[in-house]
Amino acid sequence: MMTCRFSGLVFLGLLSSILLMGSTGYAGEESSESYEGETITVTSRKVEEKIKDVPASLSVFDGMMIKDNKIGGIDELTYFVPNLSFDKLNTHETTLSFRGIGGLPSMNKVWLINVDGVAIPYVALDTFLDTERVEVLRAGQGALYGRNTQAGVVNIITKDPGETPEFEGGISYGSYNTMEARAIFSTPLTDQSGLRASFKASSSDGYFENDFYNADDTNDDTQYTGALKYTHRAGDSDIELSVFADSYDSGYDTLVPLSEGPSYHTRNNETGKNKGSHVTPILTFNREMGIGTLTTVTSYTDSEYEILADFDFTEKDIFVFGYEENYNTFSQEARLAGKTGNVSWLGGIYGMYEELDLRTDMTFGQDAPQMQGMTMQQMSTVDTVNVAAFGEVKWDFASRWQWAGSLRANYEKKDLDWNGPMDTSLDMDEDWSALLPATSLTFAVNDENNVYTAISTGYHAGDYSANQVQKELVEQVVDPEYAVTYEIGWKSELMDKRLRANAAVFYTDWRDMQVNVTSPGGDGGMAISRRENAGEAHSIGFESDVSFRPVQGFELYGALGIIDIEFDDYEINKSTGTNLEGNKIPNTPEYKFTLGSTYFFNGGFFMNGSASFVGKTYLDEYNKVEQDPYTLMNASVGYETERWTARVYGKNLLDEEFYVHHFNGAGRAGDPLMVGAEVSVRL
Repeated sequence: MMTCRFSGLVFLGLLSSILLMGSTGYAGEESSESYEGETITVTSRKVEEKIKDVPASLSVFDGMMIKDNKIGGIDELTYFVPNLSFDKLNTHETTLSFRGIGGLPSMNKVWLINVDGVAIPYVALDTFLDTERVEVLRAGQGALYGRNTQAGVVNIITKDPGETPEFEGGISYGSYNTMEARAIFSTPLTDQSGLRASFKASSSDGYFENDFYNADDTNDDTQYTGALKYTHRAGDSDIELSVFADSYDSGYDTLVPLSEGPSYHTRNNETGKNKGSHVTPILTFNREMGIGTLTTVTSYTDSEYEILADFDFTEKDIFVFGYEENYNTFSQEARLAGKTGNVSWLGGIYGMYEELDLRTDMTFGQDAPQMQGMTMQQMSTVDTVNVAAFGEVKWDFASRWQWAGSLRANYEKKDLDWNGPMDTSLDMDEDWSALLPATSLTFAVNDENNVYTAISTGYHAGDYSANQVQKELVEQVVDPEYAVTYEIGWKSELMDKRLRANAAVFYTDWRDMQVNVTSPGGDGGMAISRRENAGEAHSIGFESDVSFRPVQGFELYGALGIIDIEFDDYEINKSTGTNLEGNKIPNTPEYKFTLGSTYFFNGGFFMNGSASFVGKTYLDEYNKVEQDPYTLMNASVGYETERWTARVYGKNLLDEEFYVHHFNGAGRAGDPLMVGAEVSVRL
């Protein structure tokens, strides 16, 4: 480990040396007086508007920023977003915690990742291939986005075809035999239509070593990602057809007992598997009408996910867990947006049908203390129908004042067909209705500064514990849970938009939490743990983000999040009366502070670096497993011309050791020091 830290220091020294080379000016040496920043337009509220005019905590990253910082997955993006953290279960499955909501390891997803306006139910949706921008909305977004947006929304917007032909291709190689190849092609087809295609292939041996098998590739990984987009614009109408696809295959050999600390050495006798794939076509249609703009979005997703994991975390043959899921999801949204006088409005309807097939296998090996050689299995199907009507009104009722109100009426019905061990079965159906409001008030202090106050509602749909293998756990249905966020914020665009600064304080009231509760077994049997609406929590926090471009080619950015989130009531064990009131929500750092910069020098050299300081984090509800504060430093340096780019990069340059996941007395260590080089060409 000392060698790794020394390598990181050598890399930092190399960066410093290049920084002091003969290139002394920035590329594009206009004075700060002559340089004006760009206007950032977002679609986080389903219509185009300036980022400064959105009365919500919203972080936006363009494709260049993602590329400069070599952000390869959603987990790496979280370091640049205030009060957004992650729990990385395996190589491809990452869950997010927005201001602490989503931090419970036993909880289903309470946030969405949307690609070009469509929520895709796929665990490995963590690559930013050919991205135009990423928008991260924090707090409940139920009024406009509906189900399972209690914590927030991540919107990924991909690039459209350009007006001229273009091609970009690149390759990279890094630590642990990590390789990547990518290609992007775009061309106009006619004056009104164009085509864009992108593809990426990657592979790695992984950084975990299995001491039982004396192997360093038991967590190896391959992944293929592709996208195709066709656009046609004619007169008052435009149509867009996109297809996204992904496939990956890796091991599941990452969990190590906590007693060994964050470690990259496993002893699992079953190295496991982790496989997934998805294909999603999306058809979007826009038409300018006399009353406003009509938009329809039609999508279908077929996604699969399969894992096999050694959950005793030892070389003994005790317990292996297998799980499979297959989503078939069809959705349709239609909305009309316009403006009448000083009132902007939006109205829409939404419908979704989803079939989810699940399979769970729990196998007890020959070394198990009981049930040796036995397998408990469930196979189930959950059919979901969701329909909703939603709308928003923005009223400029006085000079510099705007009030906005949103409302969504949501209905959801779920049918369950479950088959478990010993010919047990269940056939159930439940339905839930919800009204999800939001409101905000904005005051434009001047052309550069806005202040706002907002109230938003988040909603997590009711559900079955269909993946369980015990009937008494499955038949316990949980109702929806809700979170209401109260927020006051400030947004600014200063110095001709070269300096952007935002800040917000918030309070969230979280009720009817879907949590695991241990209860006495019937007729004196063993205690059982099942999901119930049995928790309450609250959070209070502050967050801020800043970006500053004093001259072209030079950017500074920073993000700060501070949060205190704790249970108000959570009787986790009814057998013992244990209540976790006052405990902190897990997977939520007390603070996170990131600073970064990108420099482009005359002569073609460029440099990028960032440092993230992450505060103390509890990894379990009992607050017995604690991750100490750590610092993550990343950097890259390279040379760029009009036709090609070459650079070297390093991640976790201080070789910090930290956890990114905890489960049942074991943990997964975060990425160690990694270095590499890449080359790309443009035509």
